Amino acid sequence: MLHDGAAAPRPRGDLRRVVAASSIGNALEWFDYAAYGLLATTLAKVFFPDELPAAALLSTLAVFGVAFIARPISAFVFGRIADRHGRKPVLVLTVLLMSVATLAIAVLPGYDVIGVAAPVLLLVIRLLQGVAVGAEWGSAAAFLTESVPEAARGRLTSVLGSTAALGPLVASTLIASLAALSSDAFMLEWGWRVPFLVGGAIGLAGLALRIGVPESPAFAADQADAARSAGAGIARRDRAERARRALLLAALAAYWAVIYYVVLTYVPTYVQAHGRLDQSEALFASSAGLVVLVVAIPVAGRLSDRWGRRRLAIVSAAVSALATVPLAVLLSGASFWPVVAALMVWNVSLAINGAIAPALASGLFPPRVRTTWIATTYATSVAVFGGTTPYVSEWLVQATGDPTAFAWWLVLFSAVGLIAGVLVPRRELTADPGAGTRQPAG
Repeated sequence: MLHDGAAAPRPRGDLRRVVAASSIGNALEWFDYAAYGLLATTLAKVFFPDELPAAALLSTLAVFGVAFIARPISAFVFGRIADRHGRKPVLVLTVLLMSVATLAIAVLPGYDVIGVAAPVLLLVIRLLQGVAVGAEWGSAAAFLTESVPEAARGRLTSVLGSTAALGPLVASTLIASLAALSSDAFMLEWGWRVPFLVGGAIGLAGLALRIGVPESPAFAADQADAARSAGAGIARRDRAERARRALLLAALAAYWAVIYYVVLTYVPTYVQAHGRLDQSEALFASSAGLVVLVVAIPVAGRLSDRWGRRRLAIVSAAVSALATVPLAVLLSGASFWPVVAALMVWNVSLAINGAIAPALASGLFPPRVRTTWIATTYATSVAVFGGTTPYVSEWLVQATGDPTAFAWWLVLFSAVGLIAGVLVPRRELTADPGAGTRQPAG
């Protein structure tokens, strides 16, 4: 009986399909959000009046942040469904909704065609994407963690982190290539639509994959255990322990979200608006950093199986806290290669976060409530702190007149992540408190 949420052995081919199906929705999520962020200066001209360019850019970033409002509610609702009826149905629904919404952005008319309806419709579509994304990561993390062998859990679940980097890498490379090979007029008229068309196609491929995979074996086993123990209740101390772990995950997720959106969304915009790089150079610099990220995440995943997720969480936050201000100073007025170097350093911390997050988060909660707690906690932190980070970062720079002011926002949350990492339990919770085994977390 699988009391601990561990996965039953799967044939190698089935395991590959499970990993691919779990991660492709995550790839679409980050592809789309990266595309929106990287195209922010173009989208500001398409969907908002161009009388005040700075205000239009802030409005575009505000729509980026507002879309996160739907995520916590969606995470709770769909997390409950995933814990009661299975991870697979939720994963199918989220990728379908995300695909349709992404394609809708690709064909949406601009402000010069339909006026104020353009930004309103853009906001509605982004809210629908927020609904889809709210349950995506938590459901995928639970499903994948429960479906892979324990000894390789860090290595295999790190694929979720790799796709979170691969999505932006593909988006960044595609947009940079479009910008380099075409005119500004083409990008403003049609070029910006291409990445969203590509994103919709990725989502439809993910839908086909997810329909064909079996349900998490740990979910099925835990459902049987829950039926036998119905009415037993949960001790007050166990509820308190779950709440404490949720606070730790919220703090870690806040740090994960802030550094992600600073480095991969805000910095490419920053070096165009306040630095010396044009759009093509900024996006190629971002792509170079993402190559490092994609390569480093599997390495960090393997290390987490040997050294533990907790230790690596501490290392990531410490590197970010110490390096961010010097890197921000380097960015100010920097040419192409110093920007690439700064992004590569930040991506060391990002790689660690991407590798450890699914297994660390899943290890904090028992299977029967795992998706609800992970999805709701993660989505809330990302909505409150990640979604607002590009806007807050730009506001700090404009309000203070200091081009490095955004760095202190990241330093603050790096400190939060460091404290939370120290407080993470040294043993992963893989069953209901007091009822099962615990695995090393570092």
